Amino acid sequence: MKKLVLCRHAKSSWKYDVDDIYRPLNKRGLDNAPAMARHYRGNPPDIILCSPAVRTYATALAYINENSWPLSLISLQQELYEASSENLLQALTYLDTHEKNNYVWLIGHNPGLELLAEYLSCDDIEPMVTSSVVEFKLDITHWRDIEHKSAHIRYRSSPKEVLT
Repeated sequence: MKKLVLCRHAKSSWKYDVDDIYRPLNKRGLDNAPAMARHYRGNPPDIILCSPAVRTYATALAYINENSWPLSLISLQQELYEASSENLLQALTYLDTHEKNNYVWLIGHNPGLELLAEYLSCDDIEPMVTSSVVEFKLDITHWRDIEHKSAHIRYRSSPKEVLT
């Protein structure tokens, strides 16, 4: 069995004149990311695949800090920046090179992240708003065995549900 958590980055700022990859979190994102991390207390994953964008890395750091997980869990991967669902799926299949990667987080961007969730899920998927989290259980031995509609939702949350 594999466990996969998809997490969309927290709300980012458009206030600064920087390239998209360098956009930081805005006030709401800085508040929501740690709050969501506190709500999702749990064991550390084997790895956190993370887009190198500032907003995704800041979101990953919120989970690391709030849950006292080791920083070494984060694997920044350029190909995850604004990746399509197909590219995200391909990144997951590369995890088979390490046996220990049974519990994986992927922190990224829409629309790719939400499209991947829709592809994987046997259940209905709600829109993945910023800071939302969806945890899947996959009855597979290897990541390369992922198929369409092969995952079941174990947990999902969004800031609206958690912070109101």
